[in-house]
Amino acid sequence: MAKVLSRLKLKASLPNLRLHDRRHPFASFLVNDGRTLYAAQAILGHSSSKVTERYAHLSTKTLQEAANSASVRLTGGATKKAV
Repeated sequence: MAKVLSRLKLKASLPNLRLHDRRHPFASFLVNDGRTLYAAQAILGHSSSKVTERYAHLSTKTLQEAANSASVRLTGGATKKAV
C-alpha cells in the first residue's frame, strides 16, 4: 500500500501529502453538509466525540444558515430568508 500511495503522490505532484492531514477538511465537509458529529465520528473512527469536535469545523455559512433557521422559527416565518 505504501508503494502505491507513494507513486500516486508523485504522479499528482503532491510528494509531501499525508492522508492524516486531510482528516480535518474531511470532517468539516461532513458536518457542513449536514452530517451529524456522530456520523463523522463513526466514519473517522474516533473513539470520542471530543476528538471529532476538534476535527470538524463549521463554516461561517453553515452557522449563518443555522441562525437564520432559528430566527425564522422564532418569528413564525415572518422574516425573509437571507440569500
